[in-house]
Amino acid sequence: LEKVASILGLDSQTIRNLVPLVNRHGEGSVKNLRLEEEDGTWQLYAEYPFQKEAITFSGGSDGAQAMILLELCVAMARFSSEFMPTILLLDGCVSLLDYEYISRYAEFLASPEHHFQSIMMQVLKPAGKHARRWAGWEFVRLIGTQRNVTIDQSPF
Repeated sequence: LEKVASILGLDSQTIRNLVPLVNRHGEGSVKNLRLEEEDGTWQLYAEYPFQKEAITFSGGSDGAQAMILLELCVAMARFSSEFMPTILLLDGCVSLLDYEYISRYAEFLASPEHHFQSIMMQVLKPAGKHARRWAGWEFVRLIGTQRNVTIDQSPF
């Protein structure tokens, strides 16, 4: 629990409050997210489509951990958007997921029930069978170096 809170820059109570919100909607890839106490510390468990049993956040692969972080961030954005305009900025953890999952997640984030905007930083472009899942997304490429960057929004 503390590790997840630290990664997201939140306190552990906020993470505790987000867990039921992730489970309430149940649209993402993480199922039955829950906290269990083990040896005096709280562990975050989740079930994944590719696992037979629930595993802890710490025991999951980088991709499995990224899925939990994404689900918690979406839950927080969903809650925040009920009270104020909200933008969900996803950077870093997206690169830990395979392209199939990222494409499914793009479709999930574009759902009209999410009342927040999303910005996802990634290095891959949509292609082939995945391209339709990106409908409604705007693609922007940053070309150059940090001091000399050009913004390109032309089609791929």
